[in-house]
Parts: sequence; structure tokens; C-alpha cells
Amino acid sequence: MKKTVLLAIILIGGFMNANAQSRTNETMLEFKSKSAKISSAIGWGKNEKTGKWIENKNVIDDEKVSSYWISHISQNFKWLQFSTINQDGKDYYVFLYERLAGTYKYPSIREDWKTEKRTYFFVITSEQYNEIKTKIDLKSGENIKITSKITGHITDRFKILGGEHLYNEDNLLAKITKTIKKPSYSESCFVLNAQTRRK
Repeated sequence: MKKTVLLAIILIGGFMNANAQSRTNETMLEFKSKSAKISSAIGWGKNEKTGKWIENKNVIDDEKVSSYWISHISQNFKWLQFSTINQDGKDYYVFLYERLAGTYKYPSIREDWKTEKRTYFFVITSEQYNEIKTKIDLKSGENIKITSKITGHITDRFKILGGEHLYNEDNLLAKITKTIKKPSYSESCFVLNAQTRRK
């Protein structure tokens, strides 16, 4: 009888200890500031065969792109935006852009293309930002290569599942927070060009 009572006390005590824990949500980032969204721009790509420059709205490609084909082209966007954040007392600049993308349901036979929206983020330090500003102010017309290990994206592909799959700003900020804490091993880059205006 004593053994049974002692076992019951140990089991109840263990159960209570397993549930007596502190639950504290992680602090997520907030955007300190945001620029206006750029939602319309002309993209130019030079066709190597014809030597002509091809113009597309919100797409850079060397051929004229039909509206139904935009999600197949990697250099497209619905909007572009710059924002700032502060993580652990350090300022960061975030380049955000939303674009159409997609995947084949049957990739081996390239059938049944499913379009999705993706918001990409590219995060740089305040030091990198100041270096870029200095280079742009020179208006040299040279390409400016910007690299970062703090990059990623969210997609609306699985939004029907809800929660962390919802396509919203909270989940975007959560993904940025995690990526700042654990950056990628490899660097991503994009290229700017500060052109001079010809008179």
C-alpha cells in the first residue's frame, strides 16, 4: 500500500512539473519605417539576336512578355519597397519586393502550372547601405553588386493551411527575424546601376 501511494505521488509530481513552465513569446521585429511602394516601372532587356531593347511593364526580359507568362519570368515584380528595422539595437535596411512565381504540378512533363505570390526580403546593414549611397551618388554608370546572407521569401502557396503559412506581414517579419538570427551559409546578391543621364 505504501509503495502504491508513493508511486502515485511521484507520478502526480512529475506530471505537475512537466506542465509548470514559463511560456514567453519571442519578441518579433517591427518595421520602423517604410517607403512608398513602387508598383509600376518599365523594364528593359536587350535581345541578343536582334540587338533591340525590349520594353515590358514590371518585367525585365529580352522578349515581349504576355500577361499570362509573367509568373514564368524571374525578373518581374508587383511592387518594390524599402524599409528599416532594428534588431538588438542594430539598424538594418530591408529591400522588399513581391512577384508572381509558380511551379508545375507535374514538373517531369511540365504540365499544370500553378501561379503563386511571393514576397522576397534582402537585408543589409547600415554600413552597407551607406556604402551603396556613396557609390550611387558618384553616378558612374557602373554596376553596384550588393550581397547579403540575410535573404529569403514567403509565399501564398500554402495559405489555406493557416497559421505560419498565412501570407501576411506578421509571418514575413517572423521569417526575417529568424533569418537575422540564423543567416544563410551562402550569399545572395543583386545588382544596381547608377546611370548618368545623356543630354
